[in-house]
Amino acid sequence: MKSAEGVFVTPIIATFVATLIMCIMSQEVSSAQFISVLLTYTFFGSLFAVISALFFGWPLSLIYKRYFLVKWWQFCVGGAICAFPFWVAWFYPFSSNHWIMYRVTNSLYFYGIGILAGYFYWLFVVSVKPTNKSLKQDK
Repeated sequence: MKSAEGVFVTPIIATFVATLIMCIMSQEVSSAQFISVLLTYTFFGSLFAVISALFFGWPLSLIYKRYFLVKWWQFCVGGAICAFPFWVAWFYPFSSNHWIMYRVTNSLYFYGIGILAGYFYWLFVVSVKPTNKSLKQDK
């Protein structure tokens, strides 16, 4: 997968996985609401995740490439860095009732999406996978 494809695809996959985990673990989501919550949060979360990946993730991946940072955990940290601006925008001002009630769960959700997107980007774009052509050359 190319870098440009990864910037668009991996945040969507990460949002779906994080939303699925949230729906399974949350006591507030009933079985009747499961599919609608999963699809709604994935759709809107993916929009914000892709925008964040475009503005912050792509330049960060170029910096990583320049300095030869290719470990999976470095991309997970980069994903958390990309989630930070959205986290601030979502919760500001930090004295609201929404902040008091949902700061832990929403923080885990937002940073979970960022960390998963960074990992999936590393997995699909950065990590080296042998191809049949490269295997034949080694012999």
